[in-house]
Amino acid sequence: PEIGWLVIGGTGANRYDMTKIAAVFDIAGDDRYEWGSGVVASRLVIDIAGNDSYSGTRAADNAMPLAGPGGAACGVSVIDDYAGNDRYESPHNGLGAAVFGVGMVVDRAGDDTYAGGTWTVGAAFAGVGAVCDLGGSDQYSSEMFSQGCGGPGSAALLLDATGNDRYRADGTTASAYETPTVHASFSQGVGFGYRAGAAGGVGALVDGAGNDRYEAGEFGQGCGYYLSMGILRDDGGNDLYYGNRYAQGTAAHQAFGVLLENGGDDIYWSMTAAGQGAAWDMSVAALVDRAGDDRYQADGLSQGAAAQQAIGMLIDLAGRDDYRAAGASQGAADSNAYHWHTSRCTSLGVLRDTEGPNRFSAGGADGEQRLTGKPDAKDGVNQWGVFITR
Repeated sequence: PEIGWLVIGGTGANRYDMTKIAAVFDIAGDDRYEWGSGVVASRLVIDIAGNDSYSGTRAADNAMPLAGPGGAACGVSVIDDYAGNDRYESPHNGLGAAVFGVGMVVDRAGDDTYAGGTWTVGAAFAGVGAVCDLGGSDQYSSEMFSQGCGGPGSAALLLDATGNDRYRADGTTASAYETPTVHASFSQGVGFGYRAGAAGGVGALVDGAGNDRYEAGEFGQGCGYYLSMGILRDDGGNDLYYGNRYAQGTAAHQAFGVLLENGGDDIYWSMTAAGQGAAWDMSVAALVDRAGDDRYQADGLSQGAAAQQAIGMLIDLAGRDDYRAAGASQGAADSNAYHWHTSRCTSLGVLRDTEGPNRFSAGGADGEQRLTGKPDAKDGVNQWGVFITR
């Protein structure tokens, strides 16, 4: 079968129809790469210089495309852009995404913009998807299953080496819990599986440096859902994390989720429930902050909390910190009704802060080590929590 044209582009502003072209090597210029809705075969783009545009489109009947820029469907698709302030757009399966294949975007320099829909910006389902942005202050926006989301049988990565970056994953899909004005996200370092259908994969978002902003809906920012692993790692800067239920180092249904923050005066804000080192249903989750004067704001079952035979931890290793939360939080555990009668196992929630002075809304104090929890009235099992400060 025909694989498409092999093209070498000059220094002008060129337009490439990637429905007909298999590979492009472009020397310079502000170029446009356009993916139609029917691109299936493998694609390769190497662009040396210029402020370039990579765009994917829906079909005439508004159906989702099979693959967009840097997206693969039963093939391999790679974009390697060496310089320029570039823009990447795809409504579905693009921008370092794959379904039964390998999709990758490597951008080596420039202040870039990534605008995606579902299964975009470092996402995969039965494949490997990755975005590696090595320089500049970048903007990432998408809707759902994105920004380092590993679905069943897959591995996905969003890596940003440096710059003051903004990550936003909050589309139009209604809340999984019917919470008004809240949307499902499954983005920003998330492993996702289909319960009783297919175990999830591994998803990671890694940011090297800069003052960054993360915004997501439900299930995000270092979250594992159903037999999967989700990781968010930020290596420095004064960062802001905003999310909803199951955000910021969380996991549910036999999964693992972790948020690792290595420095800076950070703000964590998780709404509704289950955030900031919270685990549910035989899962393990952790939020670890290594340095800085940090602020934590959350609702119930948060800040080192667990329920249904799970382990949840919040560990802060340095700085003057402020913790505010409601309900079973700050080194606490809740109900274990799911599996108590068959496993006789309980849950463990841990809050560990090694430096102060700190403030705790649940009544803890610096220099205190204590067990928290109470008997479960329904099942007669203790709910264990540990609160340790220096």
